[in-house]
Amino acid sequence: MWDIPAVFGWAFGLTILGSFWPELWRGRNEDLGAGLGYGLGVGLVAGLVAGLGTGLGTGLVAGLGAGLVAGLGAGLV
Repeated sequence: MWDIPAVFGWAFGLTILGSFWPELWRGRNEDLGAGLGYGLGVGLVAGLVAGLGTGLGTGLVAGLGAGLVAGLGAGLV
């Protein structure tokens, strides 16, 4: 059985952490496109890593979903 809370926890935590990196590198003028691209990229990696133990499909869905939310948040701030 898949451990869905663990997948969401890892993917969401890594994606939130990753969403702050562009702000540290490029300042606070992050636009929505760059925020979404970066959030989805980090979410994809986080989902792949989380999916190794629980199932690749579940990890990717959780990672990309969390990346979309984090990317929107980073891009709108």
